[in-house]
Amino acid sequence: MHKPTEEEIEAAAMRMGDARRSLKADTAKATQAVRNFAVKPATLLSISALAGVAGYLLFRPTPAKRVRPAHEAQVPQAASTGLIGLVVALASRYAIQRIPRIGFDLIEEAIKRRGKVSAATASSATLH
Repeated sequence: MHKPTEEEIEAAAMRMGDARRSLKADTAKATQAVRNFAVKPATLLSISALAGVAGYLLFRPTPAKRVRPAHEAQVPQAASTGLIGLVVALASRYAIQRIPRIGFDLIEEAIKRRGKVSAATASSATLH
């Protein structure tokens, strides 16, 4: 392996700069696309409907073993199911908006760490 020349080091630095700029631009585009998708009324309605169905299926009342008036048995269950559906819908909307940003942040951190490791190995190679 040969000692890198100044031109090779400059070319690598330019490629890293281009990659960082490209990553930031792509991240901004993807984030904007997800936000545009997540705020559409049809998307919000779909998320709310899915959360309501999931809440109902997960927390539907079990058949009662003893006989009691229907209004006593059903009102607390129905209220909690509706509240849980609302909470799940809001959490789903928040997750849809935030998950892509978290993923892009992790990728960017990995690239930065890789750049530091590469820079450290390159500087140690040029010292010898």
